[in-house]
Amino acid sequence: MPIEKGQNRDENIFQTWSVIKGARIYTDDEDDAPKQIGEKKTDFKLEEPDYLNDLVDQDTLDYFVQDDDAKWEEDYIKTEISFQGS
Repeated sequence: MPIEKGQNRDENIFQTWSVIKGARIYTDDEDDAPKQIGEKKTDFKLEEPDYLNDLVDQDTLDYFVQDDDAKWEEDYIKTEISFQGS
């Protein structure tokens, strides 16, 4: 979710939110009764970022390595998954 910087942003978004996490499995684009799995209620706190002091530590960035051989589009394989039971 993008958060606008500057004077025009809505400050009300910075609070604790109660949400329900879960997933729905649709059989196709026309499915109007998907299966609901893994539903769980949780809270998360969205705090206003401190752009001056919350910069990413360079040591943390060193853990990420660019994969120059990445060919995701060429290696992508469409897979159908089926679940048994309810």
